[in-house]
Amino acid sequence: FTTGINLTLADDKFWCYNPNTTVYGLYDISLNEGTNGITQHIASGQGFFVQALSSGASIQFTESSKTSNTPNNYFKTNTPKKNQIVKLSLISHNDNKDQLLIAFEPNATKLYGDSDDAIKIFNDKINFYSKSSDNINLTINQHPTIGTLDTINLCVYSNDTMGTNVGQHYIQLDELKDFNASNELYLLDTYTNTTTNLLVTDKYYFNIDTLAATWGVNRFKLIFKTINTNIHKTDAKFEFQVYPNPSNSYIKIDVQNIQLNQNSTYKIIDMYGKVVMNKLYKNEAINIDALAAGMYYIELQSGDNVGMSKFVKL
Repeated sequence: FTTGINLTLADDKFWCYNPNTTVYGLYDISLNEGTNGITQHIASGQGFFVQALSSGASIQFTESSKTSNTPNNYFKTNTPKKNQIVKLSLISHNDNKDQLLIAFEPNATKLYGDSDDAIKIFNDKINFYSKSSDNINLTINQHPTIGTLDTINLCVYSNDTMGTNVGQHYIQLDELKDFNASNELYLLDTYTNTTTNLLVTDKYYFNIDTLAATWGVNRFKLIFKTINTNIHKTDAKFEFQVYPNPSNSYIKIDVQNIQLNQNSTYKIIDMYGKVVMNKLYKNEAINIDALAAGMYYIELQSGDNVGMSKFVKL
């Protein structure tokens, strides 16, 4: 399993506490990834935590596990997995920071217990973590491969000496690994009903105050999906723009390159893939008053021509 380190009934992850930043970093051996700047190298004299999988757990270091000059990976024989990775950080106005990681794996489940799931150890000042479907707090959440549509709850807590750390915070996309053009990633703020495309805008600013709804386990969701490029790709001969965009009451369509027939139709599709409007297009403004705030697709079909665009309802 490793050179110089023998794990018995213990998980292949370790946590280290940084007293300067007051946060825990976690390193996952099989993923070859860490959070909060941690690497696979444990400094001499550094305390660390390993999770026991059952009674009788032990960890044994031998002489061959030591490094000198340029350190080597303690787990020298491990081959990192080829996972899609998302790393996100929560950062406060006074620069407290915590990081979480989502790893997408074909054989993973949404329940806690996958090989790379790692529980959350709570920091003093700031905590950012996700939830498994069975409500376990995770720093690393191994999740099934991105499908048509799915969500993960993200939890935010920020404290100072007076209690809740009131003020501006932001969530930042730190790293994407092995994402492709068909993958989409959004952050949903349920308190402000705001959806942010993290592939376009890598920071989302928000405020925490004394209201419980502005922090905790229910404010944020990570939405990810794989789009059908055959459906969402606009025909090169059929381009159209939506305006005003964003809008809070109506949108208009500006069609280029083709003449629409009298039987043209449009569909409006929400972030979850649900068709919320399906009507005949009459070359006039489309009323969107009834739509909830968020991002939508609009698909326009005229004969064999199909085009698609996006708009945001305020």
